[in-house]
Amino acid sequence: EQALVERAQANVETARQIAGICEGNYREALQLLQHSDEDWQSLLRDWLNATLKGGPLAQVKFTEEVSKLGREKQKQFLRYFNHLL
Repeated sequence: EQALVERAQANVETARQIAGICEGNYREALQLLQHSDEDWQSLLRDWLNATLKGGPLAQVKFTEEVSKLGREKQKQFLRYFNHLL
């Protein structure tokens, strides 16, 4: 967290969140910091709504939308979700 604030000029709150997700992996933290403006909470909400409420059509639609994000953003989203668990 301290390295992100001092070296990468991240704000304290963002550095705290990223440090918690990365569990000390500075390289991964820098990668997440590049995309810290992403709104993973709404993507997670959409995913859970599609899974629990929407049925098969909503799930297919969500999958198609997420496939457009690209591999790296998908990995970051899964890291975010894994951290919440």
